[in-house]
Amino acid sequence: MKFFALCAASIIVLAIPTQAQEKPSAAAPAKTGPKIVQVTPDDAQKLIAEGVTVVDLRTEEEFEHTHIRGAKNVNALDPEFEKNIAALDASKPILVHCQSGSRSRTAIETVLSKSKFPAVYHLSEGLTAWKKAGKPLDLTPTPEQSGKLPERLK
Repeated sequence: MKFFALCAASIIVLAIPTQAQEKPSAAAPAKTGPKIVQVTPDDAQKLIAEGVTVVDLRTEEEFEHTHIRGAKNVNALDPEFEKNIAALDASKPILVHCQSGSRSRTAIETVLSKSKFPAVYHLSEGLTAWKKAGKPLDLTPTPEQSGKLPERLK
């Protein structure tokens, strides 16, 4: 029994250095694209204060209703979305959001993960979380604008 335990211990000891010395395969693909980071409204507010570019991925009508101060509107549903994103300054990180996080998550998966931005920060639950956290917004909707929008956006 002691012999078996000694053999098993020797095998384990010999196997550990072998595993530790393994190097990544040259065939492994290199990571491309920006760092993607999920952020809270508090984190987003700090990033905005540091000068990150805020990109609102909602429709123009939603954006006109209300948006985060200083945000650029790049509609994720626009057929020219990829071209419009490419027109932004790719040397600066961006903070993206939509209303609830769904469109922005899709945009990250399909377009932004392959972009040249140094980092893409995602306001995970979108403008809904921003509002809930009591963060500042630009534009108070007029009564006419309020009547045009679906109830979930008011």
